[in-house]
Amino acid sequence: MSRLIVSNIETQNIKFDSDTTAFTIGSDGVTSGVGANSMVKLLDVSDISSAATYAINNTYINSTYDRYLVQAFFKPVTDGVTLYQRLYISASQDNGALTQGSVAPNSWEYAQIGGSNTSGGDNTAAGATMHFTTIGNGAGEGIHWQCDYYANNEKTNTIHWHGASSHHATNGAHVGSVTSGASGTPGSLYQYSLVGIDWYFSSGNISTGRIKLYGIK
Repeated sequence: MSRLIVSNIETQNIKFDSDTTAFTIGSDGVTSGVGANSMVKLLDVSDISSAATYAINNTYINSTYDRYLVQAFFKPVTDGVTLYQRLYISASQDNGALTQGSVAPNSWEYAQIGGSNTSGGDNTAAGATMHFTTIGNGAGEGIHWQCDYYANNEKTNTIHWHGASSHHATNGAHVGSVTSGASGTPGSLYQYSLVGIDWYFSSGNISTGRIKLYGIK
């Protein structure tokens, strides 16, 4: 088998034999067009520390993608706390920074995997709980989770989300949870778009953490 080894190729378009452009490579490495990747990593932060909240604004979350996937780990400063998230929505995708959007009331539920423990809320609070039982802050503890946010461009549905998490409670026991929710009532908020998300603990700062954000077309 023969090989072609080239140290550097400068091109923007990859084409078929028929001279039809298959996809285009942007200066940031993101592809677009026919045959392009449908899932793109937009953010990768590995050094979160001493933060009261961690927020992603509409620099990353906007009308470019229909769905967004977050994968993260947070360790709290304070032992025995709860992780919350807030959704920021706007009737306009060009609304600027996260704080210029409105915080959406959440309808949400969560449940312990392998157990009968469930809870939730119905448009009663801005912050939605991401897991069952509180999180420990000892060695090897903290919470790992991922969450999928979708229906961002439909305008005929509210913003929906669902996810799962894994953490150790204050007594060291492992806890697995599933969670889901939506941005308020369909009658009032279905025409809005997601322009940001932030996360925070019920007490104290995020000690250490890391987070990745993916856009999915």
